[in-house]
Amino acid sequence: MSDVSLGRSTRPTRPASFLRLLYLAGLAVLFALPALIAIANPFGPTEGCCRYADSSTHTWLDAAGTGGGAAAWEFYFEAAMDYDLAPTDMSEAEVTYHNIGTNYVDVEWYTSSLEPPAIGVAQCILDVPADPTRCNHWHVRFNYPTSSTATQRHHTACHEIGHTVGLDHETSPTSSSCMKSTTSNVTFSSHDTTVHINPKY
Repeated sequence: MSDVSLGRSTRPTRPASFLRLLYLAGLAVLFALPALIAIANPFGPTEGCCRYADSSTHTWLDAAGTGGGAAAWEFYFEAAMDYDLAPTDMSEAEVTYHNIGTNYVDVEWYTSSLEPPAIGVAQCILDVPADPTRCNHWHVRFNYPTSSTATQRHHTACHEIGHTVGLDHETSPTSSSCMKSTTSNVTFSSHDTTVHINPKY
């Protein structure tokens, strides 16, 4: 109620138990913040993940040809390279060479039989000699034979390409990133792009 004569409002005093609860809730939020921040996917070898790409131009070679289930993967790998890297500061280019001297294609993809439940695998084959945090040549393999759907293939292609630029698995339950293995997301998240990829490349 309002105390007109004194020109101020009077309120009941908060019980001490309520203030203690408020204090404890504040502490819980404070200590939870580091864990919430750590939910974001690690980036690069210094955070326990993959090597960085060797430059901002990501070259790739279709080494699968026309056999071994290549047709089932070709469209989605190219789509992931064309459209998922497009919003970032990186660029991509298809090439026809495996290597010219010490200049290797960045990503060579092909199909092979993978141990279930793996649908795709990315492996750094050759480091940059002067900088072991960067990879000079990646192999990306997609499972064949495969019963994956079109969405799963696009998701997997985006996911493995993410590894080749340094992105680790995403664990945030609210993430829209293809780096989250348990979803059908087919693009990188804004966090992947603005926090990791663009500042690096």
